[in-house]
Amino acid sequence: MSPRPRRPGAPGEPAGSRAALRGTPALRPAWIGVPPTRVEPTRSALTGLMLALALLSAGCGPRDGGATVARIDGEPVLFADFEVFVRTHTGDDWMALQEDVLRPLFEQYLDEHLLARLARDEGLADPRSDRVGALAALRQRLEIEPVAAEDVRLHLESHPEELRRPERLVLGQLLLPDRAAAEEAWRAVRARGDFAAVALEMGERPGVVYGGYTAEVSRQDLPPAFRDILFALAPGEVSGILEADYGYHLFHVRERRPEEVLTVEQAAGAALERLEREHADRKIEDMLAEARRRYPVEVLDWNLPFQWDVPQRSGGSDASER
Repeated sequence: MSPRPRRPGAPGEPAGSRAALRGTPALRPAWIGVPPTRVEPTRSALTGLMLALALLSAGCGPRDGGATVARIDGEPVLFADFEVFVRTHTGDDWMALQEDVLRPLFEQYLDEHLLARLARDEGLADPRSDRVGALAALRQRLEIEPVAAEDVRLHLESHPEELRRPERLVLGQLLLPDRAAAEEAWRAVRARGDFAAVALEMGERPGVVYGGYTAEVSRQDLPPAFRDILFALAPGEVSGILEADYGYHLFHVRERRPEEVLTVEQAAGAALERLEREHADRKIEDMLAEARRRYPVEVLDWNLPFQWDVPQRSGGSDASER
């Protein structure tokens, strides 16, 4: 079977990609369920890392054919399934992404395969289910330790910084692939005075991303280059064209929310959600560690379209296969 072609490194090609923006937690479009910065997933994020895919890509199972890029306990893992994974997480074809984005995505992809295999072997998922189906079943059957109201109160009293909320913006964001498209969008917004309408129309074009409006973002949620510019805008204003290494931005400030200090009661809901997520993260971490111990992973890097230089890790007694 012939290897997959490696992605050429074109001179002058931007170091990032649209996936880099989408991975920024506060700015990623609402339909992207990946929480990492730059789409570089952390191994402790349950919902965004291992199981959000099960909700976002239901019905997107492995495709037939394609090169084998890994073997997990002898079972082949196909490049075609990784293509689906990449498109689900980033909205892009793998050819549009840089190697420093593809490598952590592939690590995450292998970890999801390990979790899916463990879920099937432990009777938490149908033995015939694919990666997506097994993770969805695991999510439904995962037993999360409940967090008592008293634990939430004690947590907030010992972490008073969580009661303080800085000044925040509600932003609309339009990402365009080149300056010509960005200038066209800017002129249309100025002429019509309706950022959302223009963004929706242009979002239908190839290479343009419109993710709607963020819930709210603070200065720390924004890329450093954008913070002062965006927080200088008044509600209703649209930024100029802001260039980044992965495209051109237009931002619309829909709302500005002042700094505030919450009561324990007001902050309890978000704190409860965060603590429950941390409990789930620890549960998944334990399961993933067990899967890594149990199942050897062999990466067939000659079939990957990027250089695989991640330290080898695998289950069993041989730690050199992955």
